[in-house]
Amino acid sequence: METDKHNQALEAVQQFIMRREKRMQRRSTAVEKLASELTPTGVKWTLTQLHILSMVQKQPEALNNTLLAERLHLSKPAVTKAVRPLVEQQLLLPSRHAANQKEIYYRLSEQGDALAEAHDRIHERMKEEYIKLFKAFSNEELDVIIRFLTAWSNLI
Repeated sequence: METDKHNQALEAVQQFIMRREKRMQRRSTAVEKLASELTPTGVKWTLTQLHILSMVQKQPEALNNTLLAERLHLSKPAVTKAVRPLVEQQLLLPSRHAANQKEIYYRLSEQGDALAEAHDRIHERMKEEYIKLFKAFSNEELDVIIRFLTAWSNLI
């Protein structure tokens, strides 16, 4: 049985989705602009590719496609598809460890490092915005928010 609260919650979710979509489009445009300034090849980088650069920057020559897939919660083919243009544009530099010539690990070029830094700055600003928002809620309210978002994530 639907209640007014259920309908209000549904409306809030729909508004959230629409506003998030608009914001993501604006953010994507800003990231694309920044990326095109740092890598003037005309290639448009995905958020996944920017996350890969950031991860490799934090752990150079320690991550391969398998580890990237695990940490990003993606399939190995999805990571391979994301990595290929990064290597082709020489943002990611592949290397092999002497102990295991089969596995390919990655480090960043200077250009890849600059793009990872820019991506991390954007992430840091967004994190600060969210923390500021969370401070408006009590711990009990945050527990409900966390429970809801976890359930929602599991639903989609």
